[in-house]
Formats: sequence, C-alpha cells, structure tokens
Amino acid sequence: MRLLIAFLLICFLSYSSSAKDYLNEQEVDRVREAQEIDKRTMVFLKIATRRLDTILGVKTVEVPQPAKKKDKKEKKKEKKKEKEEEELSQDYGPDPVGSTSQLLAGYTNAIVEMMDKIDDAYEKRKDDPKLSKALEKVREGGKEQLGRLEQVRAKLKSDEEQRLLEKAIETVKMAVLGASEFDK
Repeated sequence: MRLLIAFLLICFLSYSSSAKDYLNEQEVDRVREAQEIDKRTMVFLKIATRRLDTILGVKTVEVPQPAKKKDKKEKKKEKKKEKEEEELSQDYGPDPVGSTSQLLAGYTNAIVEMMDKIDDAYEKRKDDPKLSKALEKVREGGKEQLGRLEQVRAKLKSDEEQRLLEKAIETVKMAVLGASEFDK
C-alpha cells in the first residue's frame, strides 16, 4: 500500500514543473515556520483552502458563536482550537490569483506537497503523536474539502478545468485514504 501511495505521489509531483511556484512569499514563510508536522499539515490545508475559496468566490468572515455553558474539558479543547486557528490566521499574503485551472493545479500541488511532508515525517518518526494529529487533520480537512471541490464543478468552463478538478478530487481521496491507512 505504501509503495502505491509513494508511486502516486511521484506521479502527481511530476505534474508540476516546480511545486513551489504556486506559493506566494508569505505562504512560503508560513510553511518554513511550521516545522512540526501537525502545524505544517494545517498550513498546507490552509493554502489549499485559500485556492478553493478564490475559485468559489468565498471571503473568510468570522461568525461569532453564541455563548453556551461549557465544562472545563470543553473550555480547554475550545481554547486549544482557538490557538490553532490564531496560528493559522497569520498573514498568508494576498488572495491567490489566476485562472481556475491554475488555482486547481495549485490546490493539488498543496495537497501533494502536504502528503509528501507527512510521508517524510512517517519515515523518520512513526510513533510521533504530532504525526497522528496531522493525519487526523488530513482526514477531517480532506472530507470537508471533497464537498467543496464538488461545488467547484458548477464553475468549470473547459475540459482542462474538468480534468484538473478530477485530479484534485482524486488527490484528496488518496490523501484521506492514505491518512487512514497510516494511522492503523
């Protein structure tokens, strides 16, 4: 199974002449700053999401949630999530620009590069709890993004865009499956 995943990742990586070309300077900085695999995974998911948001014309707006009574465990979990979101909301630079094809290719590159980093981390430290956290983020984020990728279908105007969307969907499915397999 790992050989199949590695082979598919190599095929996807060869798709792009330079995987870094799709990142702006601030995104490169965020990747460089995120040395731990769980944080780096979140950065790549954020980078990929920014491309989907641009295609779908979505602007990120914080919606305040109504206050409800929480026990200590819920408060601790919420505080941890807020800290992660705060780290993620660091400056990623201007919104991505380009054609739908370019944005879909950049999206796929971000997912492939994320999985490559996870694979490297797995080879070095299989038992790292941060690796498990990263894999959980891939499973959760990947499932969410599959739904968003289906929303992109309505915006497509060419066979090339359709091909790139199918490649993006297949890449995310492979990432989710790989994350599920790694964690077993």
